[in-house]
Amino acid sequence: MTQTWEDLLFAHWPVPAERIRQFVPPPLEVDTFDGMAWIGVIPFEMSEIRLRFLPVIPYTVPFPEINVRTYVIAGGKPAVFFLTLDASNPVAIRAATWTYHLPYYPAGMTIKRTAAGIDFQSERKGGAQRFDAIYRPVSEPFTARPGSIEHWLTERYRFCCVCRRTQRIYGGDIYHEPWRLQVAQAVIRENTMADLYGAEMSKAPVHLHYAQGVKAWIWRCRRMFG
Repeated sequence: MTQTWEDLLFAHWPVPAERIRQFVPPPLEVDTFDGMAWIGVIPFEMSEIRLRFLPVIPYTVPFPEINVRTYVIAGGKPAVFFLTLDASNPVAIRAATWTYHLPYYPAGMTIKRTAAGIDFQSERKGGAQRFDAIYRPVSEPFTARPGSIEHWLTERYRFCCVCRRTQRIYGGDIYHEPWRLQVAQAVIRENTMADLYGAEMSKAPVHLHYAQGVKAWIWRCRRMFG
């Protein structure tokens, strides 16, 4: 599968590893940087979803999405562990839940490009998870240096999650060009996306980065453990 991800905000907060451990099932290992685990809230717009050799999947016009994630070691490799994903497109949600076992939730969402920046709003249907922010880049683009926190947080080419239906761990590999990051500014008006996971969401993110976007190639999802 290929997808295009655009106008991403990488907002990250540190959290003690022992606090996030309860949400990361063994044998996955919570990954840490300088002794701390991290939770990321990543809003963006998704488009150009297509299976290999096929045209764009119908009814998957560009739509906003937001994921909440932490970082793990899976099969000996650094990986993104998706805690939740919210999206506004029901077709894409059903397809991703069925083929990739991802923990998606439907949400009412908007993304608007304004002179002040990217205005992003999300409210999960039937839930208390909300995100309301405006963000923009404030630096020249750069490629993260290996060994830096920026590289550790963003340059990961494996994902995994727990299937809500079976409670088994699934995962897959991803490829895209290295992120061209920019330091970001954000006014976060409301954020309850990760309240369940022990991060101090009332405080400003410790790290904020913007990326204009990439095209990603996503390999077939497979059962990793369980």
